Amino acid sequence: MAAMIRVAAPSRRLRRLACSCVAAVAFASAPSLYAQDEADPVKEARKTFFQGIELEQAGNWAGALRMFRDVGQVKMTPQVRFHIAVCEENLGKLVAALGGYELALADADSVGEAFRTEVEEKIAALRERIPKLNIERGKGAEAATIELDGIVLGASSVGVDVSVDPGPHLIAARSPGHEEFSTTVDVAERAVETVTVTLKKVPTTAKPVDRGGAMSNGRPHTEKKFPVVPVALLGGGGVLLVGAGAALIMRSVAMSDWRSLCPQLECDAEYQYDENELTTIEQSRTRAQTYGIVAPVLAIAGVGSAGTGVFLLVRESRRAKQRSESITSPPRAMVVVTPEVGSRSVGLTLSGVF
Repeated sequence: MAAMIRVAAPSRRLRRLACSCVAAVAFASAPSLYAQDEADPVKEARKTFFQGIELEQAGNWAGALRMFRDVGQVKMTPQVRFHIAVCEENLGKLVAALGGYELALADADSVGEAFRTEVEEKIAALRERIPKLNIERGKGAEAATIELDGIVLGASSVGVDVSVDPGPHLIAARSPGHEEFSTTVDVAERAVETVTVTLKKVPTTAKPVDRGGAMSNGRPHTEKKFPVVPVALLGGGGVLLVGAGAALIMRSVAMSDWRSLCPQLECDAEYQYDENELTTIEQSRTRAQTYGIVAPVLAIAGVGSAGTGVFLLVRESRRAKQRSESITSPPRAMVVVTPEVGSRSVGLTLSGVF
């Protein structure tokens, strides 16, 4: 009886390990292709690659991804791309993982048929898992700027299915004269979601006008003007009154100097004044007389100016009140009596507004 030998097909894990070994062999042979001063980076990259394999087998996808990306900075091979995509897929970055698998498939012939088969299976399975999001333009959003997760979408990405990673996504839209649109949609694996963007116009409120007076919150608004002339007269009157008070004080000082030499404001005829005393007496008498005239003049002018300012303020206030009442108050009743005399009758006609 002839003996039959059956060889089982290699499992997916074994094929992955085989691919990793091929990548390791590629890195092992790399030093012969570089000069001696470039051997150390390749050696470190080979060591980092094996560390990434260990983290991947342990399920530490984030740590393994960091290791493989560091290796890719030194030498990017189809195997390195493949393992980067595996980590991204397990981290939920399905769109990026699909791109990585497709790049690895483009150079799969340089590795072997088993590697190509593994990559093709990954691509086929991943394409079924990636969800789609279709953002459509609705009413008011015909010319709106639409953003997906903070990135402005071009015309070719609106109204079509766009591949996205599973999870929540923020959709925002803006257009002049419209309220902003913002919503969050949670997309599950293998799902196809459609979001219609609609924008509402910003409401505009017209201000009604009532009998020549502008209306604000249902109440008449009258323009208020600053009373420049009355305030200026009040201020000028105050300054004049202050000047009158200062003149009175200066007159009092001059009178005091005068009395110090002439107690009764009359010089002693028997007393022999020297020249300086006579000069002081004459100057004090002159200043007292001058301030005695200036003080009442300033006081009268100040009182007149301030009084005029108060009068104008009161009159302006009354006029403003009358204008306000004329806007808000209804028209008064008015009756007109017209006598009529005819060939056959005599009477009165009443007409008016009530």
